[in-house]
Amino acid sequence: MRSILVCTLFLAVAASAPAADTPARITGIAAAAAVDGSAIVVTFAVSDARRDLLLFWGTAPMNAAEDLLGAAVAHLDAGTTRYAVPVVPGASLWFAVLDAELYKVGGAPLAPGGNTTVAGVRAPGGVAAIASRRAAPLPSLQLDRAIDTGREVGATNLPALPPMRDVSPATALAIAVLMQEAGTVAPPVLKVQVLAPEADVDSVDAVLRDAANVLAQGEWAQAEKRLKDYLSIRRADEPLARARFYLGQAYWFQDRPREAFFEFLLCGNELPRESSAWQQTCLARLTRD
Repeated sequence: MRSILVCTLFLAVAASAPAADTPARITGIAAAAAVDGSAIVVTFAVSDARRDLLLFWGTAPMNAAEDLLGAAVAHLDAGTTRYAVPVVPGASLWFAVLDAELYKVGGAPLAPGGNTTVAGVRAPGGVAAIASRRAAPLPSLQLDRAIDTGREVGATNLPALPPMRDVSPATALAIAVLMQEAGTVAPPVLKVQVLAPEADVDSVDAVLRDAANVLAQGEWAQAEKRLKDYLSIRRADEPLARARFYLGQAYWFQDRPREAFFEFLLCGNELPRESSAWQQTCLARLTRD
């Protein structure tokens, strides 16, 4: 009798648990300014803590998929239900949270009050609060559009922009050093790019190395399958980023630039320079289409 009861409970829990490939449902989104006015804190509930999410924010309501195109975006790791967005006080922002994998394949179900905010949230303090932390006043900007609506601003009393002048030799030298350290973005890459860890025959991650080798051999669909299998198990940030980098290439060579772009976007924190070149390549292709 005890074993039957345990089995029944197990089946009930298994039946109620969401499938791993089912998109997460985001509900109860809320946004409020932080106490110090330096950020807006977004909170929400998610139906499946195993799914990665994307947080969008912008200066206009997000009611349709096209409203997300000009928004800023952040990748949220699985299990995240709270995120602080640093902002300049005074700007009203709207937010939306979506399942990352669902959005990647073109799904963007927006539900006001569920996964999108219904009103703009403004961080308190305004420009004066920022200026109070600076030893020198903020520079004057000649704005021709309203921050909240994006509409053209008519006649204003803003002062004119100061005339251009050369920086001091010391400042010019500092700029040159910073530019040298930053390096240059690599040109668009059009051939398979295997990273150093997988190029090593003694790589400790044999599964990812084999998937990269399949990709290098031009077997795009097989590489995609192996990489998706690899990503179905939770990984550390570094190998996770490399796997997404290879999956993006597999999509690219199968003429799927939109899916490729989001893979390169999601690995950008760990592989900023490598992914940036591919992102630009994907965007250039999408712009032409």
